[in-house]
Amino acid sequence: MVARDYEDYDYEVIKDWWIGHNWNAIPIDFLPRTGVVVEDEDSMYCAVWIYADSTSPIGMMEWLVTNPENKPRESVKAINLILKAVLEKAVYMDLKALMTSVNNKGLIKMYNKYQFNVTDTDMKNMLRII
Repeated sequence: MVARDYEDYDYEVIKDWWIGHNWNAIPIDFLPRTGVVVEDEDSMYCAVWIYADSTSPIGMMEWLVTNPENKPRESVKAINLILKAVLEKAVYMDLKALMTSVNNKGLIKMYNKYQFNVTDTDMKNMLRII
C-alpha cells in the first residue's frame, strides 16, 4: 500500500464508499485539492482531505472514508498509512495544527497514537449547504 495525492478521477470510486457506509456522498466540488488516498496496484483503500487557509496555521482533516469492501486489517493498515501521509502533507503545507472530528472509538484510539488530543466533547458536527 502507498499513499498518494487525491485526483478528481478518484471521486467516482470514493463516492460509492460513502454510499456503501450509508452516508451521503460529499459533492466533488466540496473536496479540496489537498486530499490523500491509499492504494496498491489492485485497489484503493481509504481517502481523506485537508482543508486549509493561507491566513491561519490550522488545518482541518475531514471526510475520512474507507472502502467498505476492505477487510478490517486492510482498513487499519490503510488508515495508519494515510495518517502518516496527512501529517507529512500538513507539515509541507506549513500547518501548525490539524483538527478533525471523529466519534468512532477505534479511530479515536488510532488518532491518539498520532498525538491527536481530544478538545471538545459532546459536540455535534453540523453542515449547511448554501
